[in-house]
Formats: sequence, structure tokens, C-alpha cells
Amino acid sequence: DPLVVPGGAIPPASPSLVLLLDAAIRPRMSFYLEGEDVGSMIVDARLGRVTGVPFEEGDAAAEERTELRARDNATSVADDTTMKMRIYYTSTHVDLLPASTIKAGDEGVEKSFPLPRPVNPGGLQVPLPVTLELTKTDGTVFRADTKLYYLPNPTISQSAARIDSLYGGIQVSGGDTYASWETIFPYSFYLSGAWLQEDPGNLKRFSDLGYNILHVVPGGQGIGYDLDQLDGWFTEAENLGLWIMFDMRWTYQNEDYVRTQIERYKSRKNMLLWYTADEPDGHEDAPSATSKSYAFIKSLDPYHPISLCLNCQNYYFESYASGADIILADAYPIGNNLTYSTKYKYVRNPLLFHSSPFSSSLPLYDMLNNNLNSTPCNSTYGDCGCDNCVPDAMRSPLFNIPERLDFWHEKLPRLPSFRNQQPKTFWSVPQSFPRQDFWTRTPTGDEVIAMALLAINHGAKGIIGWDFPTDEAIIATTSRFAKDVVQQTDDAVPLQRLVSPRGGLAHGVSAGSFEWFGKYILAGADERVWGEAQEVEFSLFDLKGWRIGKRVLVSIVCLAEEGVQEDLRFGVGEGDERLRIFRGVVLWDERREGWDINIGEGVLTKRGGMMKAESAVIEVGPKEW
Repeated sequence: DPLVVPGGAIPPASPSLVLLLDAAIRPRMSFYLEGEDVGSMIVDARLGRVTGVPFEEGDAAAEERTELRARDNATSVADDTTMKMRIYYTSTHVDLLPASTIKAGDEGVEKSFPLPRPVNPGGLQVPLPVTLELTKTDGTVFRADTKLYYLPNPTISQSAARIDSLYGGIQVSGGDTYASWETIFPYSFYLSGAWLQEDPGNLKRFSDLGYNILHVVPGGQGIGYDLDQLDGWFTEAENLGLWIMFDMRWTYQNEDYVRTQIERYKSRKNMLLWYTADEPDGHEDAPSATSKSYAFIKSLDPYHPISLCLNCQNYYFESYASGADIILADAYPIGNNLTYSTKYKYVRNPLLFHSSPFSSSLPLYDMLNNNLNSTPCNSTYGDCGCDNCVPDAMRSPLFNIPERLDFWHEKLPRLPSFRNQQPKTFWSVPQSFPRQDFWTRTPTGDEVIAMALLAINHGAKGIIGWDFPTDEAIIATTSRFAKDVVQQTDDAVPLQRLVSPRGGLAHGVSAGSFEWFGKYILAGADERVWGEAQEVEFSLFDLKGWRIGKRVLVSIVCLAEEGVQEDLRFGVGEGDERLRIFRGVVLWDERREGWDINIGEGVLTKRGGMMKAESAVIEVGPKEW
């Protein structure tokens, strides 16, 4: 019923007229192992108008200053904002580290501390409650609490995987000592088990394409796998260097089935993470189902994160997302009508409709464009294959992908269930399947890569496309991207290095001559990238940068529906922080032409513009490379 609001939406924020301080603390890692000596806490003293407690109270002048700042949407304070900071174990009041200070407005402040020795070595430790206290000069105290998970090493030689809450990446360790951790950027597909069954060599072919995750989609009955066959695939995957993302979509609510699968596979050396619910919001699973499953799985295996995929933008998001460490987003905006459903039709009441189409309340445009009997898609009604996605006359519908992730990132800090916990990590699911149902065409290879980069630009820390096998052009393009950019394998195709004042190109740059793509995404500091052109509105481009030392990785996606034909300029940073670009390496651009560096101005240039859905990944730096 289009008049019935579905419910479950995150309510709109009610901004405060006074400035609020939102104190928060969390461990950097989702857990630490007993062999580690040093841990760290991430502290936020966020200022805003939506979450937190009043930062300035008291005299009328202070209230008036705060109200004026609120009217201006300001989140800064003019007074001295340095506060004393204390972090201690809640039950014993023993300090984790010496007292220090923090300024109001600071976020992501990392504080290292020595990890305690386990009270019972080799036994599972209960989480240790930790308290943060921030004290203003006037004596006002702000508190926040979190839990530190300090686990014994696994009892057998298995993998352990955890989430880095500062950058969102996933780390894995294994062996007998668990002395080191490897950071992984997942790039792969949901994989058809039927395709693997067709030919014993198919798993090797999949691995040779450069993907690094094995996510086999189960059949639709019971567990959905032949477990003996799955054992063989997983053993081969280990030999091929593939990590396992284990899918329990049909059984995650059945504890007997879950226990069987967890106990059988948690000890695999290449186990990376569990996957429970697939679009539970679309299937309307009970909102509490995912969190119940999460608690049960963690009781069986605290050493691997849990993931799920949400279909909707804003339907019981807090409830469903509570059941996972990693949330995948599967917005599919290519080839579908985002205004009216081409799959679901109205059944009109003839007594109301009469005999003339002009008695309908639908606009004339819709009648003339065959939308007369189509179901409209909006925030409360209809299904167009991409929840809450909207069309735009100037931009490719691809822009809906970052909109989804931005919406979730913006809402997370004010959801009660997630306060002082590990922030949810987001991955994305690029639309990679042939035409079907709502979608009248297959995405191009360029569009699939653009969807991945748009998600990465907006905080995604992993990419798992739906699904494989797929169109040969998509396979070819994603394989090149996997090898040339994500994995940077030895057989990567020649790249372009921009070195001379007039942009001469030297080919055959080795994979070791630049920083790993994943290092930028999973450990780089955010950097502003800007663009200029004579006639182009730069909302038609999505730009992002990550800095490590003197170098910056630049990601550019053209969202213009018709592409852009004029020359473009791109720069990094601004003011005193601006990077004067002297050198660069083109890691990705399917056109592989037109890139240059204007040494005098210190900017990247692109001759002839960029086509629709064209994307580029370029590492740039100063003269001292």
C-alpha cells in the first residue's frame, strides 16, 4: 500500500541549539592475542549538534555564543578546549596509560598501552571493560565505556582475522606463534558452486584471474553444500592462496546447522570470515535474527569476523547491521528504470479508473511513456531493483552507490547500538550480472570498475561482485584491475609513469616501484583532490585521495552521463598543504592515454576529457619521489 510507511527507518536527526561533545572510545583492533605486547585505543572528542551532551553550559553569554554557532552549523569552540584525558580499567580503576590531554573536536586519536598478561593463559578471556574520562578546565567530566577483547592464541594452527577500527581493513594471522599480521584488501566475486562442479580446473582458473576471496554461494535447501566436496575446494583454495568467505545465508538462523558448519571450518588456515544473512531486509527476516546469530557464532568462534549484505538503504538498518562486523551494500543501478518498476504492475480499480487514461492521477509524461500501469518507486513503495536509488539527468545512475555508503556512514555515529563499539566496516557488491528481471542490460567492464572505485572512494574496504561466472568483458576488465591495481602481481600489464616536464611516458614500470594500492586504502590519510575545467561542473566527477608520506593515491571516476570532452586538471591538497605534483604512475585507466603533468602548476592534466564511467587510479608525488 503506497499510503503505508514501511517503518524501520532511522528517524531524522533533531539538531541541538547548543554545541554537544560526543566522547567515545574503542580498541583499535577488534581483539588482541596473548602473544601481543602493545594495544591501542582510539579516542574521539567529537563536537556537533546531534549526538553527545552539552559542551558549554552556564552563563547566558556562553549559551548565546553556542546558539549563534549552532545557527551557523558550526562545530568549533572559541574558548580553550584542551581537556584532561584518563583511560582506565573500569572494575579496578587501574590506568591503561599515563594521563594525557585532548582537544575538543579531535577525532581518531590513537593512544598505545601495554596489554595485560592473561589471568589464565590459554583460557578464553572475558572482555575487559574500559572507561574514558575527559575533564574540562571547569571540572565538567565526560565519560564513555568500551570493552577490550584480549584472547588466547587459538589452540590449533588456524587463521585469526580481525578488524582495524581506525582504517576499517581486515588483518589475518596464522601459524604457531601468531607473531605477525597481514592486511588484506578483498577483491572477488560471489561464486557459483555449480560452475565449480562443471570442471575440476575452474577453481584454478578463477584464482589465475587475480581474485583473492573464495565465496561459494550455497544451494537453496538445508546447508546447501556437499560438505565433502566443499572440503576439497577449500583445500585447493588454500594451495592457491584464496581466503574463504563462508556463506550460511539459508541456515544462519538454525543453530544446529550453524554449529555444524562453524566447527567444521573455523580451523581452516585460509578461513577469513563468516557470511550470514543475504538481504535479510529484503526477505524480511526478523530484525533480531542477525544479532542472535552473531552472538551464537562468536560464542563458537571469536577469531573471525561476521559479515552480511543489506538490500535496503534505510529499513531496520540498526537492527540488521547489529548482527555483523562487516556490512556489504548491493545497490544495482544499471539498466533499470529507477522511477517506475518494469517488473511489478498496478492492478487498477476500473470503477475508479473509468475508461479514459486522462482520469488517472498519473502525470501525462508517465502515460505517454508506458508507465501507466507501472508501480512507482519511492521511499515507501515500489521495487525497481535498487532501493531508494534515483535518476539524474546529468549524472550516471552510478552516483547512487556512494550515496548509499555516505548515508550509512553519516547515520552510524548516532545509533545507540553502535556507540563505543568497533565501527561497522563497509564492503560493496558491484552489479556484475547479465540482464535479468529489472535490469535491461549488462553493465560494461568500465561500469563495474567504476562501481568498485566509487565505493572505495566512499569508505568501502572490500569488493565482492555479484556474481561469477559473468560476461566475458566484465571478467577481462576485473581481472586486469585485480592484477594491475589490487594485487599488483608480477605479470601486471605495463603501466605508465609520468616523469618529464612535458609528460613523456616511460612504459614497463615494475610492480615494486610504487606503494601497494591496498596500503593507501587501508592505512592512508584522507587527502582532498580537486578538479578544474572551463565548462564542466565537477559534481560530474567523484574524486578521492589517500596520502602516505609524500605520495598520494588519486582515484577519479567520471559520472557524466554523456562523458566530458574538454581538457581537465586535477590537483591535490590546498593552501599550505597543497602537493605540487612532479611525478606520477598511472595504475589504472582503460583508455591509457591523455594523462600528463603540468610541472609549472603542479597538477595532473587529462587531454580530451573522460568518457562515461571512465575511471583512473594514479599515484602522484613531489620531485623527491
